[in-house]
Amino acid sequence: MLEIVIRALLLTLGVALLAAAPADAQRIRTGDPVRGSIVNGTDAGGPIAYQVALVEAEGGSPKFPFEVFCAGTIRDPTHVITAAHCLADLDAPDLAVVANLYRTGVRTNTEVVPVAAVTTHPSWPAGGNDLGILTLAGALTKGTAAPLVSANETMTGRPGLISGWGLLSDEGAIPDALQQAPVSVYADSACRRYGSDYVAATMLCAGGTSPGGTVDACQGDSGGPLVLTDTLSKTLAGIVSFGVGCADPDFPGVYTRLANPDLNARALAADPPARAIPNGLPTVTGTPATGQTLTCDPGTWTGSPALSFVWLSALINAAGEPYDVRADGTAQQLTLSSAMARRVVTCDVIAVNAGGTRTIQARVVGPVATAPTVVQGTAQSTPAAATPAASGGTPLDLTAPVARVTRRSCAKRRCTLTITARDSGGPATSARAVYRRLTGCAKGRRGKRCRADHTIAAKRAGTGLFVVRTPRLAIARYRFTVTAKDASGNVSRPATLSLSVPRR
Repeated sequence: MLEIVIRALLLTLGVALLAAAPADAQRIRTGDPVRGSIVNGTDAGGPIAYQVALVEAEGGSPKFPFEVFCAGTIRDPTHVITAAHCLADLDAPDLAVVANLYRTGVRTNTEVVPVAAVTTHPSWPAGGNDLGILTLAGALTKGTAAPLVSANETMTGRPGLISGWGLLSDEGAIPDALQQAPVSVYADSACRRYGSDYVAATMLCAGGTSPGGTVDACQGDSGGPLVLTDTLSKTLAGIVSFGVGCADPDFPGVYTRLANPDLNARALAADPPARAIPNGLPTVTGTPATGQTLTCDPGTWTGSPALSFVWLSALINAAGEPYDVRADGTAQQLTLSSAMARRVVTCDVIAVNAGGTRTIQARVVGPVATAPTVVQGTAQSTPAAATPAASGGTPLDLTAPVARVTRRSCAKRRCTLTITARDSGGPATSARAVYRRLTGCAKGRRGKRCRADHTIAAKRAGTGLFVVRTPRLAIARYRFTVTAKDASGNVSRPATLSLSVPRR
């Protein structure tokens, strides 16, 4: 249980769970929902029988045109295999699958089925294990299942096919039509640049080339299939999981290895256990004043999970936005010290059962008052009991989004960055990049203006997806610092990278 608490705490604070990748790489953590469509692929020409799209839905009814955020593979008429990271903050009532889909703006001949239960690997994200299973509320009548590889089956060197909807280029275009591309399963050594981020036992390394360049999955294709094409029936060997950027030849795509015996057995389980679902938000009870004790009431849950807790607090600025967010404890109760004065407080509840881990945050309470003064044994004033902190009508959360630059390029003296940003509370609402010239400026005061910071607001390209395009730049090397902000005003930790503007 302690391991789960610590893991959840690190995720909440946006700290990398895995060892750092090479310094010149923008690393994408296992579990980040950032992979999506196919780079340098081709139009699939129609639906792919075993592929489904994942869409968010209210009461099982998704928006149309379909807003595909992840993909999946039909295991049988009532089960879909996908990535655990696609399901991190979503419960069954929030989800539906769309089968027999080709164009996201055409619903003819498609089939929408709500989700009845979500299952994720109970150890995810530790050690990879990026496996999710959706149990459907009804049986699919369209599409066909893809058989799974056998446990311990050898795959290195075998041809495969990846497919999905999503970004096609550095300009951020999202295709209406399903894309596909051939790949090969590489030896694990091809992913050595990922360092300890790549776990060979639970991950596959795959990629390829086409006339257009390096083939890879990208934003939006998470959870989609890597099938082997050297068998009569295309065999599901991997699940789109993570990578560094998109179509970077030094960083091939990483996929969940379904030949791993544990993952294989879980993917084939006849009746996958359902992950716990909260019946409403947890609450913080008690008096928010120094010396007092607050209690995190987890509320009720389906699925009989084991529960653990993480307390978070922050200061609030004049705009009502939190800053200086920190963790303050992992017990169900928290005694407020004098250092908690003027801070708002909330708790995360982490629920774990055989169906996976689900984290949800209570509404913020406070600010914490100082202890009441006492005159002749009588308190001069009594602080009020805990009530939700005001936040302009928007539920306030203390979890900062994680901003990642997932694609970047510089051509014709302009640079383009694609940014993804999301946290357990949902997608970010805005993002920006600050860039500074690093080379070619004069020294001292004369070069001060040349080295000045320039800020560009990112344009929203999708849910939690943003694109930054610079004006025409001098031929030089530049440092970019990217941040994102959510609806409560939480700002992500900066993501920094350097890019060179070429002559062409």
